[in-house]
Amino acid sequence: MLCDVCKRSLEGTNDPTVTPRLRAVYQQVHHTGRALFDIEKYVFGHHRTRQSLEQSIEEPCYICVGLKSALSDTTLNNPSGYFTTFEMDVKDEQLEVISMSYMSGYSNVCHLVPLEAEQGRAAPEFELDPSTYGQYARKLIDIWDKNCLAKHLRCGQVRDSAFLPTRLLELEDVSNSDICRLVLREEVPPYSPYMALSYCWGSVGRSGRICLSQSTFDTMRAGIPLGSLPKTYIDAIHVTARLGVRHIWIDALCIIQDSPHDWRSEASTMQAVYRNSYLTISAVAGTHDNSGLFSLRQPPDMEHTFVNIAYTSGDRPRPFLHASEELARADSWCVGNVTMKRGWCLQERLLPSRVLYFGAQQVFWECHEQCASEMIPGSVLLRPREPSHGAKGQRTRVWKRSIANSLDHYPGKDPYYNLFEEWYKVLHDYSSCQLTRTSDKLVAISGLAKDMRSALNSCRPGIYHIYLAGLWAEDLRYGLCWYTNPGFGRRSAVYRAPSWSPMSVDGSISWDNWPNKDFTYHIDDVNCTAVTHCMGDLDTGEITGGQLELTGPWMTIKTVATETAYQWYHSIQFQSFDPSSALEIPLIADARGMIYSGKVYYDTEDEIVEQALCMPIYSTSWSPHEESFHGILLVPVEVRSSKYRRIGVIEGFCDVQDTAKDFCRTENIANDFFMRYGKGSVTVI
Repeated sequence: MLCDVCKRSLEGTNDPTVTPRLRAVYQQVHHTGRALFDIEKYVFGHHRTRQSLEQSIEEPCYICVGLKSALSDTTLNNPSGYFTTFEMDVKDEQLEVISMSYMSGYSNVCHLVPLEAEQGRAAPEFELDPSTYGQYARKLIDIWDKNCLAKHLRCGQVRDSAFLPTRLLELEDVSNSDICRLVLREEVPPYSPYMALSYCWGSVGRSGRICLSQSTFDTMRAGIPLGSLPKTYIDAIHVTARLGVRHIWIDALCIIQDSPHDWRSEASTMQAVYRNSYLTISAVAGTHDNSGLFSLRQPPDMEHTFVNIAYTSGDRPRPFLHASEELARADSWCVGNVTMKRGWCLQERLLPSRVLYFGAQQVFWECHEQCASEMIPGSVLLRPREPSHGAKGQRTRVWKRSIANSLDHYPGKDPYYNLFEEWYKVLHDYSSCQLTRTSDKLVAISGLAKDMRSALNSCRPGIYHIYLAGLWAEDLRYGLCWYTNPGFGRRSAVYRAPSWSPMSVDGSISWDNWPNKDFTYHIDDVNCTAVTHCMGDLDTGEITGGQLELTGPWMTIKTVATETAYQWYHSIQFQSFDPSSALEIPLIADARGMIYSGKVYYDTEDEIVEQALCMPIYSTSWSPHEESFHGILLVPVEVRSSKYRRIGVIEGFCDVQDTAKDFCRTENIANDFFMRYGKGSVTVI
């Protein structure tokens, strides 16, 4: 929050009768060379007294708490008449506020983030209810829904209104929805809209769980009293009815749970079910199906301070939010969010064109053209925090936007590689999620794989892109160089994917550098091929086996583990020899370069070995005289076996030794080095 003094002072910067201008700023232009805005030309009065500052710090005010050290100054004689003052600077659409204590010299720098508000509103109006489904929330959901239908062209284009799932739950009367019944696709009028529910089941096998089975099929066809259903289902049906929609898809009630054939058949249509839903409801705060959608909250704890500031006296004021409050709003997305870490829920969030999230603290809306919340209902700029690659990072792209508008997000880069980059990021997020049944790992992301293939085919027509248990044949060489980070992974106890696939390991998966066409590859495309053997007709679903064929430079690596603070990789000093000749060669290329250090990231702790086969895959330059290479580490499946399995990835570093010579450019250092070793062919399973 911001105190009344800060709010009044910031909003009055263009009116000297409200916020006194104590003196002019000497420079006449901004550091970028542009002319100063009016708000940048002066030092403004802030708190008049120490007592006023103390009161604001107690509240606490995000700006004033940064001046707490100024309270140690006992000097009260301030010629400006103010105990604290502030200046402003416009930087990349953000406002930098520099508050300071005149006598003590203490200062604090903070940032105000601009909001994009619809319909010219200066700031959202807060009418938060004690429940996330109170009067204000319901009214806001109606506004989001109608506004999207009327104005968002992209949201309507993505959804095929003619599609219907195999089965749906039908409400007899949306104005009095006390009973629902299971209906077949053929019984539903064409082009009928339907909702879909995304939620966590909770404990498998819980007594009293209601689901569709071969024994309950006829009963559910006859009709189900809502009171007999879990609370999350009941709440979702009430939201569906209130929006005037008669049909809803809930997996537990629309897929025959004790029929493996029906489950596989319906799983293959999951992409279409969520993609074409009128609206998907997400119970992000529910730990099980009886948690319900709606949560109680304390509205005063949710309120933020919006300040309306104009850059010049002739401008219209724009709403701003303190950066710390923006982060608090983003944190609201994470509070109690169970679905963030559930594997099935990832594609259920990314596939639909429109999603309504019921969180622990507020309701969120997300579609192709808007991300909003109750606290910022008109925002199209700020979006909920999502699983990220940094511990406290924030993704700026959502699958809806990145797949649909990839050309717009990476100007200057090849859009084809942009799609692969987004896939690896999504796979990274997915690898950190949990699954109740680990055997579902490939199936639970099958819809996203289909979505990705459609985007790749659109980007490069005429190519049928081949999916290989989480990787793509067209970017296989880069995709093979995944690693577990942080920590070791765990191999699936039951066969799920070949060892070279990231889907064979449970644990967080990452890639370095991101794919691009400037890599130096040490294995040609034609010498890096793979196949998977599908279980049924769905090539993005479960598989029964697969193998990878590699032909390229190879060497046996002898590793010597050294002390490191990170236990999931070994820093190594290594020697190597050509397996075909058993000739040991120090890892020194020539006068131009030397591989002087490296790391081995083992897939699991059980797979740590002292000697393994290394096949370098690609190199990339870090500087004019430095290059790194990535490769995979292999061991025989059994003694004297011609087949290998992957156990990790290796990262080595090449450095030029004689930088004075003209030929010491590094694009060929790794290639020249690996030519010293023979080429070999291996089969990896």
